Amino acid sequence: MVTAPSLPSTEQVLAGLREEVGTLAAELVPGTVGMRRGDALDLAERIEELGREVDRLRLVAARAVDLAAPGSVSSASVLVDQHSGDEAECAPLLISPDDGCSPFAKARDLLRDRLRISGKEARRRLRVAGVVCERITTTGEILPPLHPHLAAVSGEVDSESSAEIVRVLERASVLPGITSDVVDELERTLATHACTFDPDRVRTIGRHVVAVLDPDGAEPEETDARTRQGVHIGRLYNGLASVRLVVDAVQLEVLQTAFDAGSNPRTSTPPLFAGAEVPPAGGSGGAQGGGAGISIDDGAGRRWVCLCGARAGRVGRASPGTGHG
Repeated sequence: MVTAPSLPSTEQVLAGLREEVGTLAAELVPGTVGMRRGDALDLAERIEELGREVDRLRLVAARAVDLAAPGSVSSASVLVDQHSGDEAECAPLLISPDDGCSPFAKARDLLRDRLRISGKEARRRLRVAGVVCERITTTGEILPPLHPHLAAVSGEVDSESSAEIVRVLERASVLPGITSDVVDELERTLATHACTFDPDRVRTIGRHVVAVLDPDGAEPEETDARTRQGVHIGRLYNGLASVRLVVDAVQLEVLQTAFDAGSNPRTSTPPLFAGAEVPPAGGSGGAQGGGAGISIDDGAGRRWVCLCGARAGRVGRASPGTGHG
């Protein structure tokens, strides 16, 4: 009776691959000395192709850890870092008998601790793996990947491009008027581009797609606008301070109009400030000024004003002799 040869286990295959790669690296280092640029580029391309296949295996392994991870910690028992928004290290930990003695309950933390990768990288792997790997229902049924076109080229596309495509698809899928057919065609197009262009170009294409589908951008949440909106002045460093503005789309248009008018070298009196009465700081506004004003002489014969009150935040160049010192 002839028995079929047993196939090597996954552990044996991975151990053999690691040994061969280590041997190749040891032999390759001295062989690259004096290599011509064309040959070096061919070598780098082949190694990069191998690395993308390894990235594909990383996604498969991350998905396996995600499906096998114990239950999530209750939201009521998780401590949140107020600065970064991430879960603090002192969050309650759960230990499962089959989690390899790792004191973490979430797949992200398991990967970060065991693989010694950052939490950001662990989240990225889980996010991409969740849409390019096959899905398993609670009844054990195997479903195709959520993004089949991206899954088909996962061994040819680098991890950065995959993450960018997933981000664009998630953004497009929630836009009003965007059907599933449009998202599917968008996925097909982006997957094709990712096989041709580098991650920076794919990111540029993704931003352009989102800008075309949603030119006005997402509306800011009320709580987010209330807490972040305004003028933020940074600390003084070497005699310089930075100023950061957080505004919505309407406020941005108003400020942009004021800045463009004030910096136009062809007009000595911008239309925005023409005829405006600029009262001294703390005084009452004029008919068009609408509030207090601050006047600054830049030493070059030009006077810049900032109108407050009804015209808060509008900055421009005033006509000669206008304003108060």
